[in-house]
Amino acid sequence: PHLAALHAAQRTGALDLHGLDPAEATRAVALLLDHRDLLTDDVLVITGRGKHSQKGSVVKSEVHALLERRGAVFVEENEGAVRLQTRPVELWHDARRGGQDVAS
Repeated sequence: PHLAALHAAQRTGALDLHGLDPAEATRAVALLLDHRDLLTDDVLVITGRGKHSQKGSVVKSEVHALLERRGAVFVEENEGAVRLQTRPVELWHDARRGGQDVAS
């Protein structure tokens, strides 16, 4: 299932973690990080907000912790998703400023 998630992220630009437990979700994101050189664009990692949980999204907190431990560059898109930057940091910052992005 994790390889299927990686292929889906390559095709769609998104990795949807809904329905995965925290261990499965972090394995899927770790695989994505291990193979981010295969990705041509940033990936939207959908963790969910945890609205069905009294403690909030455990998947979200575990994924955020993994991304921080691995030194990944990401921005929180909304309450239930982060955008993982897969291109060189200089190009990503330039694109955010509205400059020409040669990686696309």
